[in-house]
Amino acid sequence: MWKRSNSWRVSMWIINIICFLLILFSVVLYIVFQENREIRSILVGWNYSFARNVNTMVRLIPLETIVLLISLIYLIVSAGRRKGSAQIYLSRYDKIPGELIVLIVIMAGIFFSLSGFVFNFTSTVDYIIYMDYYLFNPTELILATLTILGVIFAEYLFFLIVLMRIVRRRKAGIGYWDTSIFHILGEKAVCMYDARKEVGRLLLLLIGGTVCFFICSAFASGSGLMAALGVLGMVFIPFFMLKRLIQEAIWRNRIYEGINHIAEGDPGYKIDLDGMKSNEKKAGEQINNLGEGLQIAVTQATKNERLKSELITNVSHDIKTPLTSIINYVDLIKRENIENEKVKEYIKVLDEKSQRLKHLTEDLVEASKANTGNLTLDMEKIDFMQLIHQTIGEFQDKFEERQLKTVIKLDKSPVWIYADGRRVWRVMENLLQNIYKYAMPQTRVYIESVTTSKKTTVTIKNISENPLNIPASELTERFIRGDVARTTEGSGLGLSIAKSLTELMNGTFELYLDGDLFRVSIGFDRMGVKKEAQKAEEEEKKKANAFDWEEFLKKPDQKKEEEVPNTVSETLKKQKITLISMWKSLADEVKHLNLKEKK
Repeated sequence: MWKRSNSWRVSMWIINIICFLLILFSVVLYIVFQENREIRSILVGWNYSFARNVNTMVRLIPLETIVLLISLIYLIVSAGRRKGSAQIYLSRYDKIPGELIVLIVIMAGIFFSLSGFVFNFTSTVDYIIYMDYYLFNPTELILATLTILGVIFAEYLFFLIVLMRIVRRRKAGIGYWDTSIFHILGEKAVCMYDARKEVGRLLLLLIGGTVCFFICSAFASGSGLMAALGVLGMVFIPFFMLKRLIQEAIWRNRIYEGINHIAEGDPGYKIDLDGMKSNEKKAGEQINNLGEGLQIAVTQATKNERLKSELITNVSHDIKTPLTSIINYVDLIKRENIENEKVKEYIKVLDEKSQRLKHLTEDLVEASKANTGNLTLDMEKIDFMQLIHQTIGEFQDKFEERQLKTVIKLDKSPVWIYADGRRVWRVMENLLQNIYKYAMPQTRVYIESVTTSKKTTVTIKNISENPLNIPASELTERFIRGDVARTTEGSGLGLSIAKSLTELMNGTFELYLDGDLFRVSIGFDRMGVKKEAQKAEEEEKKKANAFDWEEFLKKPDQKKEEEVPNTVSETLKKQKITLISMWKSLADEVKHLNLKEKK
């Protein structure tokens, strides 16, 4: 594991760059001193110590080269490493595609070539080496030297960055050619090979059409009949190509529509294959065959489910007949004066087990019908909160028997839902029966409701006496129970029936297990809250605006005119009907009805 810190790597970068600059500067000065005697004599004349320093710098080049190589080796070895980790880390620059770097180098070379930089660079080197004594200019010498140093240093720095990138990628197991362009080209090549027939046909169409178009355009440039034929070809060739492409688009659209219909649950949908050719026709036939297979599978599954439900019903009916006889005879035996205690105990066990078998048979039939939807629901408007309170009241004695305290937080006002009251009662009965059987004694049972403008949800929570070591989804399956001994009462159908009945009434049933916490939520859509409120308001308005005509007719005429509401009198005036004629006609009608009753 690499234990060096990043500060060492930074130091090595700095040492490497400084050594390279020293070597570069020394080499440039050495070349100038060796090749141009005029400049050397001038520099020696200016400062003799400077000339001696140049010689010293040249002698230090081997040492500087060794230090540069050591630092470079360290950078290569430590590339991608971090302190305390054996993992190889890539920098943000390593994720740049390699072909992009190559493209940058090529573009830079083209730019420098077109701008004349290479020519100026070589001219500058020639100027430094072969500059004439009489043309010597210190400023130009310094600028030329800095230009050479800058270009070479930039190239070396770029070389280091690319080298470190290659080393890090190689350590990480990324190949030299593992770049995006090769991935794209490889994927495209594989796709084109897989669809070689379709691609070849399309290329043949495009190339053939293009060649014919150019031939026709060549003919059109002439005169006479050939020119006319060329013009016609230039018009009709693109037209036929466009027609072919539009036709294929229409065929593909038919295929897409067929796939959508099958995906949305219509496996019997058939794609119209009229006029289709080549691959489109083949794809359409395969999708039609797929739809037929799905239709057969759905029909078979429905048939199997129906047969299973019928089998359960028939078997349960066959079991009920002897079971009823057993229960009746056990009841008759219980009425006999039996003194043997063991026989009494046997009769008691026989009675309990026969009753349990009866309930199990009934639950099994109901679960089968609920799962298949083969139940007749009597949907009506019911008060959900009132029904829950009634169900809780039925189980209050049982809960006290196991020392279970109920904490009820339900809506005080009525919450109306559209459901089958008997089935909702069965759902709540199964849930509370499940709590009575499996809840830990001396614990609390929380029953809460959350009601919104659209939906009402009732949540029941309790602590299980035994570990719940199975997923919540499996707990609602048939004959699934927790780690409770099989001697305890229960069939494993209660939650399954509750879930099926709730979903059959368009409700939601959610089960949640967290350790020993058991939580179940059932929800139903509220029944027209706004409409009910509007109806109540309208009824109140009608009651407030109602006019008691019977009391009105019994009063004298003068009081009648005084007590008539202003709105009514105004309406009657507008209709040009007097109030007196109104009540007289009503009085006559009442008298006429009384005479009819007497006759």
